[in-house]
Amino acid sequence: MAHSRLAQMDNQVRFLSKYFIDHDSAQELVHGTDILVTYVEDRTFIQEIQEKKLEPEFFTLETVVEAITASFPDDYIGIIENYFLMLIFDAWVGVQDRHFDNWAGVRSIYGKHAPYFSPIYDSARGLFWNEREEKLKKWVQQNQTEVQIDKQIRNSTPQVGLNTLGKVNHFKLAEVILSDRFIQIKSKAGSIFTVNSLIAVREMIQKEFEGLLSDIRIELIVRSLEKKVKCYRNFFKKYSSIIDICTFNI
Repeated sequence: MAHSRLAQMDNQVRFLSKYFIDHDSAQELVHGTDILVTYVEDRTFIQEIQEKKLEPEFFTLETVVEAITASFPDDYIGIIENYFLMLIFDAWVGVQDRHFDNWAGVRSIYGKHAPYFSPIYDSARGLFWNEREEKLKKWVQQNQTEVQIDKQIRNSTPQVGLNTLGKVNHFKLAEVILSDRFIQIKSKAGSIFTVNSLIAVREMIQKEFEGLLSDIRIELIVRSLEKKVKCYRNFFKKYSSIIDICTFNI
């Protein structure tokens, strides 16, 4: 994760990520868009798909894996592993804006180090970020918070699809990733989504955002994260469908 912080600019709260490219090592950022352009050898086609917002239909997980492998033939396993972990994280927090310029590989132009997956950056749009305070209060008054959490999980979608299913929600994509169909990833993901990790995240949210976010919003965020960790933990334990565990339909 790139070092990030909030800043007030022009009377708005902005989410900033620290610049992490080391020019002394002649590093360059190879965005997901560039990886796909290299793979299909047609930048105009990629740009047209992005402009029409058709990424999930054309840029499937299978295609992205092939493109990463082609761009980094000697180092693709580690890059794909961290790309998958990012997508699993995105499902957890409901990131809606992980377009192909919001993830990248890092390489040294002069080969001073092996390529690697960049720190995660620009992950601000998630966890009910665009819901106004009046709406949250209405949910509480009408006992709708659990319904809205389920709705957010069900409707949260990534910018990458699946070959056979097209556009899917985050948890369906996570289920395919965690099947270890591409690489062995379930064990490492299981070590991240632990009870202790959830406790640490809950304490961090309550400490860092007290006074910045309302108590209602903090409670909603924490309950959403807790529910999704429970889905993951049950999946790791029972080796069954995440979607069945969460009782969601795609």
